[in-house]
Amino acid sequence: MCILKLTDYKAEIAERICIDRFENDLMLALNNFSERDIKSTIQLIKNSIIELEEKGVIFDLRLINLYCIMNLGLAWSMYRKGKIIQKEESVIGRIFKIDETKLKEKLIIYLTEQKNYKLLIEDISYRYFTLYLSRHIKDIMNRMEVGFHPSILDEVDLKNVFINFLKKFSVDLLIMGIIDEYQRCSD
Repeated sequence: MCILKLTDYKAEIAERICIDRFENDLMLALNNFSERDIKSTIQLIKNSIIELEEKGVIFDLRLINLYCIMNLGLAWSMYRKGKIIQKEESVIGRIFKIDETKLKEKLIIYLTEQKNYKLLIEDISYRYFTLYLSRHIKDIMNRMEVGFHPSILDEVDLKNVFINFLKKFSVDLLIMGIIDEYQRCSD
């Protein structure tokens, strides 16, 4: 028997929700995620829940479910966009000499510096936040009153924290889609 931190338990619940979605959601299945990318996506969601809890956000089952659905919807969108970008623009072959160890860092720099990709990432992240979490911000802030969280002082700070997590998640999934499409085409 081992001691399980409540935050880790919540991350495990998120993992079960995500696995169920990947197995039963038609849109995610049709997006053709690789097994490696499914595991990476689930790990990113689990890590973000742990980090958000450390910042003072208190998740319950309803909020975990909502957060997973929001992130998986965003994953579907950005992974697909990454595949399309690679197909249409051949980003990896055209811009970079392939160096496997530095490929992800180069893609992050490229995607965040290119204005059209930066705007795409910001726009889609904001839309998913608005669609799923914006109406729950007051409830989340009320729960946070029981703890100490100096980095989140009001609803605007909380909104920005969530949007920043979504932007980072978007970039990661966009890159996963680009790399997956590149690998599928080069095999």
